[in-house]
Amino acid sequence: MTRLLAIILLTLGLALPAHAQGLGTASLKADRITYVSGYRILRATGNVEIIFGDTILTASELVYDAQNNLIEATGPIRLRQGDALTIVADFASLSADLREGVLKSARLMLNEQLQIAAVQIRRTKGRYTEMFKAVASTCSVSLARPTPFWQVRAKRIIHDELKKELLFEGAQLRILAVPVAYIPRLKLPDPSVKRATGFLVPAVSNSDTRGVSVSTPYFITLGDYADVTLSPTIYSSGTATLGYDLRKRFARGAVNVQGSISRDNQSGGALRAYLFADGAWKSRRGFKSEIQLQMASDTTYLSNFSISGKSRLESYARVSRTTRQRYFGLGVIGYRTFTSVKPDDEIPYLLGAASFRQRWVNAPFGGQAGLSLAVNTFERASTANAAGRDGLRITSSLDWQRQWLGASGHHHPP
Repeated sequence: MTRLLAIILLTLGLALPAHAQGLGTASLKADRITYVSGYRILRATGNVEIIFGDTILTASELVYDAQNNLIEATGPIRLRQGDALTIVADFASLSADLREGVLKSARLMLNEQLQIAAVQIRRTKGRYTEMFKAVASTCSVSLARPTPFWQVRAKRIIHDELKKELLFEGAQLRILAVPVAYIPRLKLPDPSVKRATGFLVPAVSNSDTRGVSVSTPYFITLGDYADVTLSPTIYSSGTATLGYDLRKRFARGAVNVQGSISRDNQSGGALRAYLFADGAWKSRRGFKSEIQLQMASDTTYLSNFSISGKSRLESYARVSRTTRQRYFGLGVIGYRTFTSVKPDDEIPYLLGAASFRQRWVNAPFGGQAGLSLAVNTFERASTANAAGRDGLRITSSLDWQRQWLGASGHHHPP
């Protein structure tokens, strides 16, 4: 058997095309192997496995024609290329280097995320995988739930392993097996791509007041450190919303902006909107700047569209610096309250604060000493002349602490 296996491996290696010789020799193992030298035909049965480079083919039975450099395998067949691509099929006719060929009644898995079932799969140049009469989805299916929540049916799907792209031809988007959109040509990144411009997974939801909604997010890359997601949503009641989410990263900071604008049929076609933004930066000198902006067109927009349950919006800008011995902070905060209480009369809409802390180690009396200063101001928009309604408060404190051991060895904390 050892001599026969050596002859088989040598035969396979010599039969490989010229462009594949540099990739190394294929190896084969099986429960039973027969070889007809006159016709250069090899037959392997039972737990068949071929390894060629990073490609592994397993099958129940395999026939190798060395004269035509052709492999025919019967299933169940599993073709795995690296960690990204796995194909399961019933029958395969492939080249000796496993780079080209046809697989029938096949199912493809990309990065253990996207599943594609097809009547036939064709491999070309070790780069392109063409799937005919195919269905693609990221949803898991089982006997209890055989229909995926969403799926894309297409006449043909082409996967380009070099560009990491999926091209759908004659695509139809179905949600719960119901066709909702037809797209003649659709190009998407494959699951191995972390960031690429294109459509994201659509979402469907239901509202008691606005009915069923369908959202189709579109992700746009703006370089290596910025992107924006646009999310148009249409409700069965006629309301339309455009959501946006912008992210930008800097060497020493970041900015995030999200919001939406809606034409609400429940409010007579009025335009309603909100905007939430925040950012933070840190300078080389240790100063940290922070900003937050929260705005809404009206008091009920956030709750009506299930965006947030906030009853108060908070916007602020502040700067601070912290060292081993000193802290300094300065900021202003603005509020907008969505409650039944009149905010002008009861709740401040603007607050300012400044604080300073100095610490001295090894003070003149030992231990450490500290000085704290704080300035706080608040203002209400009410025109009522009430004493103490608006005000300015300044506080300061001086502290000293030291630890020592008593004569009896007791520890006296500060």
